[in-house]
Amino acid sequence: LQAVALRMPGAGAAGLRRRRDRLEALKLGTAALEQGIARGRRDLARLSPRLPDLQKARFRDARLRLAALDRTRQSYDHGAVLARGFVLVRDADGALVTSRATPAPGAALELQFADGRLDAVAAGGSPSGKAASKTSRTPPAPQGSLFDD
Repeated sequence: LQAVALRMPGAGAAGLRRRRDRLEALKLGTAALEQGIARGRRDLARLSPRLPDLQKARFRDARLRLAALDRTRQSYDHGAVLARGFVLVRDADGALVTSRATPAPGAALELQFADGRLDAVAAGGSPSGKAASKTSRTPPAPQGSLFDD
């Protein structure tokens, strides 16, 4: 019992020293946290004024990309092809005719233009391959000279 009594005063001091060391370690840990928070606040104060401009730029870029994609989509639309002067040809069942050999002579066809549809009938035979000849005109009268008397 006497041996335990002799160790008691030192044990209390050692326990107090351990607790004090742990408290100092916690203080150092909170100091690092406080420094990190302060650094984060400085970064936020420095970067936050740029945020509205960055958002505007991002929306502008997205808007431009969307407009480009829409132009691409419109170029694939058959309505754009019709607006350029082409015609879609359909048979009596509504199927697209993609070759002149497909419809039989006399078959009912539907021609779709940009401004509407027109019924037609397939003609028989093959084209001659010759362009129609132009009608000849009489040559114009020679022009007089400005220097003639």
